[in-house]
Amino acid sequence: MRFLSLFSVSAAAAALVAADTEFFFYGFGRAGVDSSADAEGGWILVPYILERGSLMANFSIGTPPQELSLVFDTGSSEIWMHSAAYCEAATECIGGGFNASESTTAVEIEDKLFSQSYADTTHVRGHYVIDTFELGGASLSNQTFALASTGNVSKGIVGIGFEAIETTKTKYHGILHHLVNQGYIASKLYSLYTNGEDETGNTVFGSILFGGIDRAKYDGDLVSLPIQPNAKGHYRDLQVNLESISVVDPNGKTTAFNGSINTPYVLDSGTTYMVLPTQIVENIYDYFDAEYNSTYDIHVVNNCLDYIADLQKQEFDNYTINFGFDGITLEMPLENFLSPITDDCATCKIHVHSSDNYAILGDAVLRGAYVVYDFENYVISLAPSKLDVEEEDIVAVRSGKNGIAEAVAS
Repeated sequence: MRFLSLFSVSAAAAALVAADTEFFFYGFGRAGVDSSADAEGGWILVPYILERGSLMANFSIGTPPQELSLVFDTGSSEIWMHSAAYCEAATECIGGGFNASESTTAVEIEDKLFSQSYADTTHVRGHYVIDTFELGGASLSNQTFALASTGNVSKGIVGIGFEAIETTKTKYHGILHHLVNQGYIASKLYSLYTNGEDETGNTVFGSILFGGIDRAKYDGDLVSLPIQPNAKGHYRDLQVNLESISVVDPNGKTTAFNGSINTPYVLDSGTTYMVLPTQIVENIYDYFDAEYNSTYDIHVVNNCLDYIADLQKQEFDNYTINFGFDGITLEMPLENFLSPITDDCATCKIHVHSSDNYAILGDAVLRGAYVVYDFENYVISLAPSKLDVEEEDIVAVRSGKNGIAEAVAS
């Protein structure tokens, strides 16, 4: 995560996350096994809600278990949560805090300090702890995580990116490693699925499926793209090459946003915005007549009522932003990239930032894709997601080069 959304979840959403409700949408998840005779391993399904850029999920930490809600983040690898003492004193602590002194299995490492800073100038500080970590029916022993005692970030984070980007000098294994090592899953991968809105029309929900793929949640075939290493040949970011970005209007006319497209783009669930090369961003602003607004310090679209589907827009009802990869194009509704910032909804912020140092496709894009992050084979597989689907067709993925292909064909 390079940009962390710091907006609070709504009171209703926070209550849903904290509640021990029945699975499917807001529960603690469940574990499963492949029923075939020659199956290896199983899968762990963890539901989440997507609230203003944060994938909030429920976890149980320590003995006896303390229930917390933390943010899944594919763009970082540190696991950290607030201390209970921090939450008692803080003006905002979403998801709860952990009290290590009340866990009989906690081992605090006071001399191993934790420090994490983000590009939006937020930060947290603390120390590391080793304890039991439960998610989706899996109880992981000896999981290292950080306990934050100071800082200005309102939500704890479970980073599920490459361990190489941990901030501590002595690296530790994350939950994906422990799920494999402790026998819950066979393959070091997970699938990210963001569904539609709930019955209130406010909260977007979804799930992360560790060790498996849900064949009912996407259209067509999964297309595998190689994860791109950095300039030194090291794998640090979950990034793939993007070949084109374009907009398609209601008449079917395609306008390409030209610029330095073919560069690695990080698929980051912890980023609310897209971060694109400067020339592409300028072309997008020009196309939608976006203007810089000094009051909000962002670019805005002033004719937002023309674009938002829920406000009975007419002429612009079928606009899509299309992202072309090698072998697949993902079509995203325009409203994924616009958010009203005025009471009358006439002005919207546009979810695009510019940078010529890195590029990110955040949750505005991931909401329309079924994404499989395969750390064993260094590939990311994509397909258009099916929205508002409760049916399941989950298969466990075996370890090995052909694990995904065998799973989806079985």
